[in-house]
Amino acid sequence: MATLLDLGSPDMFQNPHPKYRQLFETYGNIYYSEKDDIFYIAGYRQIQEVLKHSQISSNRVDAMASRLGAEQIKALEPMLSNLKRWVIFLDPPQHTPIRRTILRALQPRSVFDLKNRIQAIVDDLITSVYDQANSFDFVQALAFPLPVIVISELLGADPKDREIIKEWSDDIAGFFNGKVKPDAVRKTYAAIVGLEEYFEDVWRKPRAPLSTNLLEALAMLREKGVSDKDIIANSIALIFAGHETTSNLIANGMKCLMDHPQTLDLVVHDAKLIPSFLAEVLRFDAPVQRVTRVTTEPVVIEGVKIPAGERVFCLLGAGNRDASIFQDPDRFDIFRNEEPSLSFGVGIHLCPGNHLALLESQIFFETFFSHFQDLECETPNPSYRDSLGLRALNEFRIRAKRKPLS
Repeated sequence: MATLLDLGSPDMFQNPHPKYRQLFETYGNIYYSEKDDIFYIAGYRQIQEVLKHSQISSNRVDAMASRLGAEQIKALEPMLSNLKRWVIFLDPPQHTPIRRTILRALQPRSVFDLKNRIQAIVDDLITSVYDQANSFDFVQALAFPLPVIVISELLGADPKDREIIKEWSDDIAGFFNGKVKPDAVRKTYAAIVGLEEYFEDVWRKPRAPLSTNLLEALAMLREKGVSDKDIIANSIALIFAGHETTSNLIANGMKCLMDHPQTLDLVVHDAKLIPSFLAEVLRFDAPVQRVTRVTTEPVVIEGVKIPAGERVFCLLGAGNRDASIFQDPDRFDIFRNEEPSLSFGVGIHLCPGNHLALLESQIFFETFFSHFQDLECETPNPSYRDSLGLRALNEFRIRAKRKPLS
């Protein structure tokens, strides 16, 4: 039998949801692929259990490296060493002080203090589009630059470097694409080295005390005995994770509105609906479709025995459409009153930047709809990045009429 989920198939990248439905209908909540030697977890409750399980580790860098040859591993040691330091790949107790420090810097009150700066960035981006023709690529003009500018400023990076930061981030994402290809490994290595040098330079430059809460939080890690290498590595992790999810949330959100004109009309005329709209985008078209874990001991999930040392792929996009949790799960409905989506994760690896991502998205859509009207989609069948993990549009052209300036 052919493997149910072909991680490299173009149809999986374009629209994974039919295969998610096939997975539920044929195998239930858990599926083991002998070809890939991977346990796929699709059910909502089962994903929650895996992500909270103390014997299922986030430290999957070694598991990814195990697919490389011994000579490759030796040659790539600088890259692998950096990745192993990322907070998203750490387990307690190493994970705890870094996560706690980042959480403190990105708590709702601290994030709210950024509101005026985020608004100014959004205004500048909207103005740049407003002055152009009515037709533009929504991804490159708006959805991508906003979060990368915000996280760059928070980390002391120059927002003008956003294109190279984006290139480095895309190259790193290729390493987590399910299949380790030589070209992807080479690009990831170069990106990690490039970002290490970049942030070493950032941290060498003098800056005002308390430049940002996040910079100050990272600096305080030194007092907790965290090495400079760990701080640099987590600066890279934050700039990578800190814009991908938000960019995809904003872009996928606009596509959902284009695909559902009645919802678009509701949201355009009532900004109070934007939070529930964003919550439904996170469920319906999750910015991150998959997270990977590795078992450290034999475990049993819903009666399925998973040996130690196995890769476990939690399919967040599938769990967000689990029919046992969400009524009519393939329907886009901003008035749902059900369980929260899995898109920001659960447990100790709940995304620490979720409040920032939602605030950026809220401000963006409020501002965008105050400047534009009569939106039309010019890319009815857009292409997505070749990634099982990220649900990222390559391009999404729209046409919009400018509202008269008041």
